[in-house]
Amino acid sequence: MDKKIEKLLVTHASVNKDEECCGFVVLDNIKQLIIIPCENIYSFPKTGFKICPHEFLRIKKKYEIVCLYHSHPASSCRFSKKDLDQAEELCLPLCVYSLQDKSFNIHFPESYSTKSFIGRDYVHHFQNCWKLVYDYYNVNKNAFDKVLIVGKKSGASWVSERAVTAQALFNDSQEIQSEFDKIKILDIADQDPFGFI
Repeated sequence: MDKKIEKLLVTHASVNKDEECCGFVVLDNIKQLIIIPCENIYSFPKTGFKICPHEFLRIKKKYEIVCLYHSHPASSCRFSKKDLDQAEELCLPLCVYSLQDKSFNIHFPESYSTKSFIGRDYVHHFQNCWKLVYDYYNVNKNAFDKVLIVGKKSGASWVSERAVTAQALFNDSQEIQSEFDKIKILDIADQDPFGFI
């Protein structure tokens, strides 16, 4: 993540180390990343966070929200079910900073809409080159004739249905088939392309 943003998030989390902090990472009007700290209005701020809906709407109207962030004062940077549900409901990536581990983690929910491929702003760890490739594959995965996904840790694999039907087209040429079989995309769950874990 951008070092300036990391420092700002760590500083915000350190203001009151006993309670979860929260806010947004946004792009300002000159496309610079800034953070907007918000008041945690949750009834039990030591174990959760809540941002006022009016504050969220005010920020959303004024800025392009890159992600929602919060801290975990006394636990790891793993997401709770509640964290994941909030990200899904808001359709926003979620970043968490653990005061305990001094580490970050980020989650892109299923409900998060893919940004346009053309004219997309580069935002380190949120809209970078790796994310562009990932988003392109995710949007167009049904268009690929054969994609083999191999999990490094589990050894599990998956071949698309179109790959099975397309394989018949290459049976007459072993050379083409062997090249075709070399196409592999590693399972992103087995890696940390964003550098947070």
